[in-house]
Amino acid sequence: MLTSTFANSLEEGTVRRTSRPAPSSSLHEELRALSVRARALDAAVIDAQSPIVWGCASAEKTPRPEGMHLQEVSTERLPEWEDSTGLRSQDIQGEREEQVTSDRSPDGIRELTDRAVDLIRDLPAASGLRKGRPLAHVVRDADFGLVARSFASIYVLVLVFDGLFDELRAERAIEDGLPRIERLVLALPPLDPKPAPRAGVISLGRARSRRR
Repeated sequence: MLTSTFANSLEEGTVRRTSRPAPSSSLHEELRALSVRARALDAAVIDAQSPIVWGCASAEKTPRPEGMHLQEVSTERLPEWEDSTGLRSQDIQGEREEQVTSDRSPDGIRELTDRAVDLIRDLPAASGLRKGRPLAHVVRDADFGLVARSFASIYVLVLVFDGLFDELRAERAIEDGLPRIERLVLALPPLDPKPAPRAGVISLGRARSRRR
């Protein structure tokens, strides 16, 4: 009887642990929420010193581990918030549905995100991150825009736009969301750069030789 009780306790404990989303899944949701709050086309977290993209709002979610049910994941909610623009976490779903109606195809979004990532990695300031120098960059063109902010020495958060945008709104959205995103990125498992990226990590575009 004691053995049976102990086994049941272990099983219940396992269920509770698996009901918590992986950091990669939570990061994906945070990036999607940030892109909505900033009214951006996409949001991504990159490693400025390698071709790794640690998270991207427009990417498909990582498949749920076998045995984890949908209702178990959905019970774990991100903390409610209200940002400087007055947008609440409860409003995200409605605005997200409106954003999905954009005339940009997934390939079109991917193309602009690739362009933004390439641009950031080619900046002279990107090589200064490892020396402790922050990176902050803004592009505002009629058909393309981005806002980039570095964090935790080697990572860069990039918001991508397909035209002119409200820079103040984007900056406020980053200020509100960056602490949560940084915490989730630092919680991701380490990645050996030699093998192909594992679950939760994606690679945009093809690896290119660094400019000298």
